[in-house]
Amino acid sequence: MVYRDVAASVRKRFPTFNHLVTAGLMTEKEMEEFESLPSPHAKYWQPMHWLFSMITLAREEGFIGSDIIYVDLMEIS
Repeated sequence: MVYRDVAASVRKRFPTFNHLVTAGLMTEKEMEEFESLPSPHAKYWQPMHWLFSMITLAREEGFIGSDIIYVDLMEIS
């Protein structure tokens, strides 16, 4: 998403966010949720927020059994 605004070749390949859906990089549901977020600024941060929320939920539900793995996942994301 960020590269669309900083690289002409990426902007040419993905002129709109809907092109991310047709390319299979985002689902229709994800696009709907992304577009529904109110923000006067760019929303590049939102996919990372979703990722961090999923990692935290996985830890809380016991799918990630170690604090070390949890921290590693949060740091490399």
